[in-house]
Amino acid sequence: MRNKFWVVIFLVNSTWAQNLLDNGGFESNGSFPTNVMQSDLCTGWSKCNQGGGGSPDYFHINSSGLVQLPNSFYATISPHGGSAIMGLITYHGLSTNFREYLSHALNSPLVVGATYNVQFYLSNGMYNGNYGGCGSNHFGMAFSTNQCQQIGTSPMDFMIPQYSDNAIFYHSDWQQVNFSFIADSAFQYLTIGNFTSNANTLIQNVENSPTEIAYFFVDDIQVVRADETTGQDVMDQTKRNVYYQSQLKKLVYIGVEGKENELMLINAVGNLIVQKNIIGSGEIDLVSLPSGLYFYRLSSENGPLKTGRFIHP
Repeated sequence: MRNKFWVVIFLVNSTWAQNLLDNGGFESNGSFPTNVMQSDLCTGWSKCNQGGGGSPDYFHINSSGLVQLPNSFYATISPHGGSAIMGLITYHGLSTNFREYLSHALNSPLVVGATYNVQFYLSNGMYNGNYGGCGSNHFGMAFSTNQCQQIGTSPMDFMIPQYSDNAIFYHSDWQQVNFSFIADSAFQYLTIGNFTSNANTLIQNVENSPTEIAYFFVDDIQVVRADETTGQDVMDQTKRNVYYQSQLKKLVYIGVEGKENELMLINAVGNLIVQKNIIGSGEIDLVSLPSGLYFYRLSSENGPLKTGRFIHP
């Protein structure tokens, strides 16, 4: 089931509604970090293990030594916003399958069937000859109902991330990443890292580093329910509807004449079944569709308008 979860990459309005993730910019802390492996000083963030395991790093412009920004030991980099960032390893060539993770509880459980938009900023920093210098794929984000625990330093490959970048990522400046997903459980935690083994991870030694290590910086993470995103087209929203006729096995949509919408149908494991541009009203015959749980989403050019789910017998 890995990488089959439905993910749509898209740009969203820069103004967000309520962020369900506290301290997504890593600004709140118990004290400023003074050395590496002090991610626990950042309020609310966990490294997914008790005692052993990988130890992500907390950086701040008011720190000193190895973790002071912008000229840290790992790379030269300034925060995307504010004064702090986090860093973690996604691949280590000398320590087989060594992984580091960051996790944080959400403000409230996600609503099953609702669509959520996630935005964050990612960078490898400017290589300074000390560490990193490599790009990798599979930087991911996974939502779960319980806080996950890493066993030793092993990959948490039992997790199925809602987002995992299949392409190798390596950028010295900040890159904005956006994705959306439909919650199929009342998720309460977000975990960040590479959820695959070395054998399933692609690595590129961009800077000819003597040791192949992929090190990522992350900043300004936001998780927002899609129908709360600023800029949503609410005009005539009550006239738009989608519903399932179980006896006829049809998905019926009611729209506004002259206005183009997009209708998507997704199965329980995240595969896109139908993607259709619609104007006005109509129906989709689902007789040949396998039995199971399905999600639908009706969107305008400004964002989601209607989401829901149904059981197809």
